[in-house]
Amino acid sequence: MALLVPLLPVTKPTSIKIDGVDYYPPLIDSAGHLQVDILSTALATGAATSGKQDTMITALQLIDDLRNALNTVATQQLRVDIISLFIPSTIANGRTVVTTAGTRVRLSTLSCKAMVITAQFDNTGKIYLGTSTVSSVNGYILEPGDSISLMIDNRNRFYIDAEYDGDGISSIAIS
Repeated sequence: MALLVPLLPVTKPTSIKIDGVDYYPPLIDSAGHLQVDILSTALATGAATSGKQDTMITALQLIDDLRNALNTVATQQLRVDIISLFIPSTIANGRTVVTTAGTRVRLSTLSCKAMVITAQFDNTGKIYLGTSTVSSVNGYILEPGDSISLMIDNRNRFYIDAEYDGDGISSIAIS
């Protein structure tokens, strides 16, 4: 359905009734320009005013400053010091068993860079891994077969405890 909007001269302000609704066509002056009445109303609560735009202007200035700084840095070379390249040269492995459950055991001394500790698959219960105060209430729990990989300088920093007598861990370390 096409709608026709009649353009009427200023001298004939009128309305058109379509399906019971009054429609007022736009007013055109003698030069053919659209005539628009601008009504002024109060600003809505929280509307932007020049006083409320300070925060936004400051944020935009900061963004512009950051963009300029990044453009300056983009032309410079990045300098990096490589401290050392780690290529393992030694591998050591071992097994540690808790003879009496509830009695922590320190892992043997071995300088290393990283290690993997695995609770033995044939353990009856949990292994508790931690520091010299490790116990069943504060240790990192390893179920039978669970492993943990760690970056550490010496294997002897760890202690283990066990839920059952005779349970233990296997470890492998690289340096």
